[in-house]
Amino acid sequence: MALTRVLDAGCGRGRRVDFGEAYVVGIDIAEYELGLNESLDERIVGDIQTYPLEPSSFDTIYCQDLLEHLPHPKAALHNMFRALRPGGTMHIGLPNLVSPKGLVTKFTPLRFHVWVYRNVFGRPWAGSPGYGPYKTYLRWSVRPNGIARLAIQEGLEVREVELYEEPYFTAFWASRRTLWRLVKLAWRLVPGGANPALTECRITLAKPTEAT
Repeated sequence: MALTRVLDAGCGRGRRVDFGEAYVVGIDIAEYELGLNESLDERIVGDIQTYPLEPSSFDTIYCQDLLEHLPHPKAALHNMFRALRPGGTMHIGLPNLVSPKGLVTKFTPLRFHVWVYRNVFGRPWAGSPGYGPYKTYLRWSVRPNGIARLAIQEGLEVREVELYEEPYFTAFWASRRTLWRLVKLAWRLVPGGANPALTECRITLAKPTEAT
């Protein structure tokens, strides 16, 4: 019986999910980090936005913390949609753009992100080679409903769209309650703003067996 083929898009230096006995292919633009990833069966040094993935070649595609860093995320999504086999599933994780964290991330420069990681989150290595944060675009097309709409247009099914709060931020705001109350009050002025604590998004897609 053939092993399940998994694509870990933007995998970096280490596996982030237990794929079991699957045959795991990792693709990343950073050759050095990819070389440090010992959990892969196959490595592709390439840009997921342009690399010619073989159509219908993967049973599962995992795309975590990647789309927000791409200048052309729709191209990457189209590429991965084509590479998914009928009956396969795709799992996407990224920041919720329509949240205070998402909007601040989108409209501030990388040097600010590095400063926050080092001085607020206590990560002195942040911004060093091989360590995030990385340049972030967070295009409007990667809003949760934007990804879902694009997937439906491509003939995929939307199994789940989940907005949730990153546990780290739960702990971060627990010691800054006054500031958090101010953030929530300000967020009420945003038209259509959801719960500001829902900073992250998970989306699960599936390609029908009889793909169109």
